[in-house]
Amino acid sequence: MIDTSKIELRNHLKFDLRINSSDVVFVFSGLRDFGKFENGPAGILEVLQDVLEDGVLMVPTFSYSWANGEAFDPFALNAPLMGAVANSSIGLDGFQRTNHPNFSVNILTKNSEDLNSIMPTSRDAFGSGSVFSNLYLRYPNSKILLLGGVFPDCVYRSTFIHTAQQIGQAWYRYIKTFKDPSLQSPDATQLVRYLSNAEFESVNGSLPGVNHEFPIIENYNQYSLDLIEMGLLTRRKFGYGHSRMVSVGDSIECFRTGLKRQLNYGLIHHA
Repeated sequence: MIDTSKIELRNHLKFDLRINSSDVVFVFSGLRDFGKFENGPAGILEVLQDVLEDGVLMVPTFSYSWANGEAFDPFALNAPLMGAVANSSIGLDGFQRTNHPNFSVNILTKNSEDLNSIMPTSRDAFGSGSVFSNLYLRYPNSKILLLGGVFPDCVYRSTFIHTAQQIGQAWYRYIKTFKDPSLQSPDATQLVRYLSNAEFESVNGSLPGVNHEFPIIENYNQYSLDLIEMGLLTRRKFGYGHSRMVSVGDSIECFRTGLKRQLNYGLIHHA
């Protein structure tokens, strides 16, 4: 197994990926491509904080709490659903975790104006007023970074796809309401995929006007190829694999363009 150091990661971020200290970066991270990393997940988080000293660091701390019928506590550790690096950020000084019960995000910045612009103003996961939508509308040049071999099933995918699907009104997802199991907090909403013909019919009053099998299974290989063909995706070697990076604006606009071209864009049976 190879060893990777904090210095190597810092140089990778600053020189290979050209991330500046004042950038706004949303990081999805894994450990599979790092090999044995100096200080483990905490060390990776330290480097990210150092490189983005004057910017904004965001990590996903999705818990799917209400979707699983469980209470959500933004101050509690979750099972490491989004990886050990993201989970290590929960409770750290300076980070502020948003309160969506399924799709919370942990945000670190010294700039109160940036924080106020990014923090959610709605109870929706991906649409208007969400962290993902706020970044798209207010910080389109902010970066989405896939680090350490996360999402190995395709060249590129991220949660921002769901904002593109919601804006583009993708037929194969719908907005579902989630209730607080304790009945103490307001409802939250989230764009979810249809799991059956019956579910589609119950939401829409009729069966879909397209020939497709349920449950909906999504596939982002064509989307990855489109980003590459358009020159929007940065890929740089690190450890056992490649870091992949794209701007929030390009990520969402590319997917929206695909949806306009093909109703089944992003599905396993994409044609």
